[in-house]
Amino acid sequence: MPTVGVGVTVLLASLLTVYNYASGTARVFETLVLVTTFTATVPYLLATAAQLYHLLSGQRDRVDRARLVRDLVVASVAAAFSLWLVAGAGYQAVYQGVLFLFGGVLVYAVMPARKQRTAARATTTGR
Repeated sequence: MPTVGVGVTVLLASLLTVYNYASGTARVFETLVLVTTFTATVPYLLATAAQLYHLLSGQRDRVDRARLVRDLVVASVAAAFSLWLVAGAGYQAVYQGVLFLFGGVLVYAVMPARKQRTAARATTTGR
């Protein structure tokens, strides 16, 4: 459910805003921008890692051979850029961003479990 994900994100962002507000209003915007930068960079880094994996692991059948060199260069530059963005976000933003990601992993684990339990109840009751 996208609604639940959006709600959890809004709640976590609000809690982060309140937490950072207590440490000084000037840093609230900066911290939110840095945490957002970090959390937006993680999927790009993972996608780049997957591309590099397919290029270097012998699974080149999943990649167009005519564009192999170009893809390798683009993926390497993208990985370096993603790492540079993460490093530039700073320790605090990375720490808080990792907390958000771990919270997301827990939500990701709970949602399918609830869906499976609901489906099992529906089949048991004959609905």
